[in-house]
Amino acid sequence: MERSADWMIQAEGDLLHARNDVAGRYYEWACFSAQQAAEKAVKAVFQRMGAEAWGAPRTRYTHGEAMRLIGDAEEIYRFCSDLLSTI
Repeated sequence: MERSADWMIQAEGDLLHARNDVAGRYYEWACFSAQQAAEKAVKAVFQRMGAEAWGAPRTRYTHGEAMRLIGDAEEIYRFCSDLLSTI
């Protein structure tokens, strides 16, 4: 069963939770909720791609997908590194 929409609804709720945590000055929970929202959004993408529907991940992905995702991870890493240098 493909449930990407369900995961996106959950991710949206986690983002709302994160914003409410910031408003309440619960910054540690805001960070955790934001991380959970990101994970659930990624899970939705994997659901849509059928990654959870069949086969082991090591037999599912291609070289091109691996290189694209490594590039995405490097971009996130650079963003976080740049952010850390400013705080």
